[in-house]
Amino acid sequence: MTTSYDEVTYASTPKPQTQPDRLATLATLHSVIPAPMDRCRVLEIGCGDGSNLIPLAFREPGSRFTGIDLARTAIDRGREFSAALGLDNIEFIHTDVRDWDVAGREFDYIIVHGVYSWVPPAAREAILAICSSTLSPNGVAYISYNALPGCHFRSYVWDLVRFHTRAITDPRQKIEEARAIARQMMERLGDHPHQIAIKEECKNLIEADDWMVFHDDLAEVNTPLHLSEFVEAASRHGLEYLCDAEFGRDCLRAPFLATPDWLAELEYFDYSVGRRFRSSLLCRSGTTPDRDIQPSRLEGLLAASPVIPECEQADGAQKFILGEDKSLSTNHPFVKRVLCDLAARWPGCVPVASLTGQDDEVRDVSGMLLRLYAAKAVELSTRAPHLVDTVSDRPIASALGRLQLSRGGEVVTSQRHTSVHLTDELSRRLLMLLDGSRDRTALAAALVRPEDGGAAPSNPDQRIESTLDANLKMAVRLCLLVG
Repeated sequence: MTTSYDEVTYASTPKPQTQPDRLATLATLHSVIPAPMDRCRVLEIGCGDGSNLIPLAFREPGSRFTGIDLARTAIDRGREFSAALGLDNIEFIHTDVRDWDVAGREFDYIIVHGVYSWVPPAAREAILAICSSTLSPNGVAYISYNALPGCHFRSYVWDLVRFHTRAITDPRQKIEEARAIARQMMERLGDHPHQIAIKEECKNLIEADDWMVFHDDLAEVNTPLHLSEFVEAASRHGLEYLCDAEFGRDCLRAPFLATPDWLAELEYFDYSVGRRFRSSLLCRSGTTPDRDIQPSRLEGLLAASPVIPECEQADGAQKFILGEDKSLSTNHPFVKRVLCDLAARWPGCVPVASLTGQDDEVRDVSGMLLRLYAAKAVELSTRAPHLVDTVSDRPIASALGRLQLSRGGEVVTSQRHTSVHLTDELSRRLLMLLDGSRDRTALAAALVRPEDGGAAPSNPDQRIESTLDANLKMAVRLCLLVG
């Protein structure tokens, strides 16, 4: 059976928020201690071509990974790519989630990203049933979905473009016509507040990639949910809400009505921010997660920070670049010291227990670290990731990244499960050369060697020589090298 994902390829990418260590960290903070990363079992429902699952299997050879998807073309691509990497700890299964026989299977982590809202009710029930029957006693399931109330305005535009394209069968024409009607609607709408909101949704559709328009905005099934609806559905299958996959949204929110009903409080919060999308973590009912995070739960964790410190100002304030046009400024001595120390060690990490504060700096060290974690200035993990923090004499880039580049791509997956865009040819060529066989002199010569394999020139290009070290250090910072 051909699916819409066979007709228009869904652009799969690694999802940092789904990696097991991220889920394990959040579970640990809520008093649930899941399986260790080096010997866990992971299932991804709706795995596509494995762009999210394969990098995880590549980094964790001692763990087992299973991906299922209804799109045969995507499954075939995943099988071929994982075979090219020589992975023997991953399997891809072409099946409908409603038909899959899970007898005898158990998983410590289950990932369901970009699926739950986009399948019929029976398939949603099947997803929760699989989580219920296969999740290990302290396992964690990640499920994302379009959320209410924020999707009410999105639904207005979804209804519009589906109505406008209802008689069109060609996928490319449907996408073009969806954008056309969105442009026309933007021209007609006025400046009333609700019309401005709809204009913004039309603009988002117009600027979205083709695959996003086709599989999200034009999807025949697209069901946004209130958190309470999702929690109720999960509870019918013996599953309990653990927390949001984005730390801070649930745990560090400002109280709305300060009601003792935690679920009602979260619903009020979603109304106050117009929540449009949720990624919820579930555990087995009876696991009894503690939603009040105790300081002792941070003691066994590790901390790291990718921030870039700027010079301290005359008034004592210091700015830290977080990336993506985001920054954090503070004059708090403890925060400045911790961020500067962690930044100097990046991509390495240190035990949280070593980040103690003086009485005159901060009394609540754990509370401060949690606020930095929520602000994405600090990363927390249950164990040290497999990373290289220095450039060796003969540096080696990830075989995964080199394979991605060899197939004409410009995006590689880092050892931290993020997408790194290599926009210039020199960076891509350098990464392809980092197979451990070349020192810096050989790398500089190879970068200017003619494409036809001729001898290297006696005086390599000065620009390449002068930037080689900088590019190698950047590869370390971007977590593209392996030991």
